[in-house]
Amino acid sequence: MRAQVTDAGRDRFWRAETVEVLDASPDRREHVWAEASVDRAPEDRVGGAEFGHIVMRRQRELKADVLRDALARMGGVDREVDVREVDPGLAPGVDRESGAHWRTRVRLHVGPD
Repeated sequence: MRAQVTDAGRDRFWRAETVEVLDASPDRREHVWAEASVDRAPEDRVGGAEFGHIVMRRQRELKADVLRDALARMGGVDREVDVREVDPGLAPGVDRESGAHWRTRVRLHVGPD
């Protein structure tokens, strides 16, 4: 991958934008949202749909990893996480393979118990 550094304001943490994929993962697909695709210059991309270039199976694995890590670091909770497919009966019109036309937000709170 070739990347363009966009923020080098810290000694040990920099931010960058992908400008070219040299060796694509087998889990990579064409982005579901052309406006967010790596085919556009970073300054011309819209925000959001960060996983839109990844097949759904792998997206679910990555989302589970992110949630598992957040629970452990912020809540001291060590547990397995299973991110499941949206039930089509609860989300009419959802495209199960692209993940398009469906969006969720979750707020988690941790208590002493």
